Amino acid sequence: MATDYAEKEREFIGGLEADTGRPLDAWMQAISQSGATGRNDIIDWLRQMGFTFANASWLERIHHNGGRLVYADDVPMPLSPAPPKPSQHKVASQRLSPAAKLTPAVENTAARDSAPLMEPSMLKDLPASEGQAATSAAFDAEVLDLLAAAKGLRPLAVLALQQISASLPQTTFKADGPLMMLSAPKPFLALLPGAKTLRFYGDFGGTAHERLARAEALMKATSKAAPPFPAVLVLSDARLADETFSSLILAAHARAHS
Repeated sequence: MATDYAEKEREFIGGLEADTGRPLDAWMQAISQSGATGRNDIIDWLRQMGFTFANASWLERIHHNGGRLVYADDVPMPLSPAPPKPSQHKVASQRLSPAAKLTPAVENTAARDSAPLMEPSMLKDLPASEGQAATSAAFDAEVLDLLAAAKGLRPLAVLALQQISASLPQTTFKADGPLMMLSAPKPFLALLPGAKTLRFYGDFGGTAHERLARAEALMKATSKAAPPFPAVLVLSDARLADETFSSLILAAHARAHS
């Protein structure tokens, strides 16, 4: 598995200058000069530069590692390959300018889908900000038991819940059978954590959106129960915890309180 990530890392860094106009060493210097110090702050800054969440996290980890590659560090590799190797991992929907001052690019579906998958350990290594720490403290024992059902996706579940809490600070979390109910103050979302997918149920305003599906019946003990909300939004990796995810969550909250 480590070899696969080393190859992906070399491919990503090998095409970095072609995709963004800057080689790795220039991005390391730009991060140092950005004024961002915390890991989450650096990731947020890189996303403003047009990187996907996964690639921003990858660059932050390299910066945290002293500018050395995380997985392929034992293999010598020029930081500024010439000529640059083409890469499939575009950081945004448009090429970033090589100028010192970059304009933020809008992340689209194609850019998200071409980004490397986020390794669960990357999410676990991200430290919580003060607001995120408060979110974790709000989880009682029953909620934590539910999150345990997500297994390898538990870090992603915590990340998504922290993101929701940041947008809606009054959100509370309560276990209800296999579901986690989110209220702010009225119930507006339900999370069904699983080892392969995180399923967020809500009234998002229909199921016409490509990320939404009609909610199916839930299994409770030996019988089926009606879903708590009419639609479901599935989260399976960190790239999907994007602006679209946030906007759909806010829409569910608005409809619950309209």
